[in-house]
Amino acid sequence: MLKSIIYVSSATDSLSKDALLDILNKSSVNNTALGLTGMLLYYDESFIQVLEGDEDKLELLMNKISQDKRHKNVVVINEEYISQREFSSWDMGFRSIDKEQMGAIKGYVDMDSLNLSKEGAKGLLKVFYDLNVKSNAKIQF
Repeated sequence: MLKSIIYVSSATDSLSKDALLDILNKSSVNNTALGLTGMLLYYDESFIQVLEGDEDKLELLMNKISQDKRHKNVVVINEEYISQREFSSWDMGFRSIDKEQMGAIKGYVDMDSLNLSKEGAKGLLKVFYDLNVKSNAKIQF
């Protein structure tokens, strides 16, 4: 069955642009091999990611993600079966955003609070996905 998972986590250290590109490149290769799609946002040493694909493959990837030493406090905020993908254009889209960009988003919620609802999380990811699909930019720093 097709499934979607959204999680948040905290980086264990501040990540450089090169380290973020390494995460993106490896994620893209792995996700393509597993038939997964999604998007990763990095903001203020926090991650929010949506992943979509086969339930069994998502479970394997989430186990790997939860053991990754580059981040901690992995919290799944939404997990649901879906009839179609919402982030189908990307094996892994990425956006690094700053406080000004985050604050300009209608309905902004501080990711550190972990009170981000599933609707708020999906809405946040969709804003950046839609903007970047329209501009044809898969990666933005």
